[in-house]
Amino acid sequence: EIGDTGAQILGPVLGHELNVVRWVNLANNSIGDKGAVALGRAMCTGRKLQGLDLRRNKIGNQGAAGVAVGLEVNTTLHWLQLHGNPIADEGVHALVAAIRKNPTLKQISLSLAASLDENCKSGVKNYVANVSFHWDEGTVPLMKSAEDA
Repeated sequence: EIGDTGAQILGPVLGHELNVVRWVNLANNSIGDKGAVALGRAMCTGRKLQGLDLRRNKIGNQGAAGVAVGLEVNTTLHWLQLHGNPIADEGVHALVAAIRKNPTLKQISLSLAASLDENCKSGVKNYVANVSFHWDEGTVPLMKSAEDA
């Protein structure tokens, strides 16, 4: 488990112009908001990363907002896994706003908590067709994509 400290160290490496890493699996690493913000910063400058797996960490709204900052400007990331993190309305809204500005993201996975307000749920579920959303509602995964619309 690398935690926030490890993610804060890894972030600048992934964001460096000489980085050649395309896929990173950081699932189950106890990464919280500070680590997610560092990885979001890396997405702002990194030009190679295509996939980032942050499943089942401790990323909340602040961390989701940090990742969203990176998503707004990143032009290489195609795949982002965030399900299994305690991200609520505020974080989901930040991610959706960023995804709308991102032309390259093809798939994102989120845990759609029962506590999310209905406007947030419908706003995410009805998002434009170029991004597939994988939902984790409890134990039942659902897929939302252009073909499902």
